[in-house]
Amino acid sequence: MSLKERATKEFKEKIDSDEEIRESILTYYECESGFSGLVGVPNGNSVPIRGVLAYTEKSLLFYGEVFSKLPIVLHIPFNKIREIKTGKQILTIQDL
Repeated sequence: MSLKERATKEFKEKIDSDEEIRESILTYYECESGFSGLVGVPNGNSVPIRGVLAYTEKSLLFYGEVFSKLPIVLHIPFNKIREIKTGKQILTIQDL
């Protein structure tokens, strides 16, 4: 099964029955690899994770794999997104 097929299967488990995936693209998600134990802030080491970014009429979804056995799934309803920043990266989404 391809990455896109695994992502689609996972997305269908996460979304409501009345939602449908409108579009998806292959992309990278930059994930912070750790936090400082003293101050609780990201340590600056980011790991790019190859995956699939998709959207429905209600949410954004991301599925990626660090290794083939370690999937990462993000399901972010649009009403939880407070800010979208653009800059050096093409797109940065903050879910606070």
